[in-house]
Amino acid sequence: MNKILLILKDFGFSEKSFNQYRISENNRDSDFEFAIKIIDEIVEKTKKNKWGFTNLQFSFAYFNLALFAAENGIQNISLHRKSHYFKLLNYKESGVFPKVKILAAPNCCDQCDKNNGKIFSLDEAIEKLPLPLNECTNNYLKTNITWCRCIFVPVII
Repeated sequence: MNKILLILKDFGFSEKSFNQYRISENNRDSDFEFAIKIIDEIVEKTKKNKWGFTNLQFSFAYFNLALFAAENGIQNISLHRKSHYFKLLNYKESGVFPKVKILAAPNCCDQCDKNNGKIFSLDEAIEKLPLPLNECTNNYLKTNITWCRCIFVPVII
């Protein structure tokens, strides 16, 4: 629960407010599942009402939820993908970087190595969302959870 609260803290949640909201929603999901619902809700409300949260905050939140999932033996590529999506939106919002490229981690799998250096326009990367790579065979900390370690980096022209 503590890691979940650390993730939600950036969005104004304390343990008390988290529990109160859960009661008001009559929610019986795990803390992890409920936290995903909360972040998804905040994303939607931010789009409509311009709440002031940033794409970078959402990227970090989804990344940390994906890490939490992996640490707890839960395969959840969609959270990892959402993290990349909001990071790309952050790059686009800055207006500075028109393109990104895939940067593979050292000692990566063959699929990651094959995609290393591949360049995309921001719009193409946002539309296709190639990361995390579906074919990746890297595992998270010697578990059976697949964890692609590729990232997008801006291409400076």
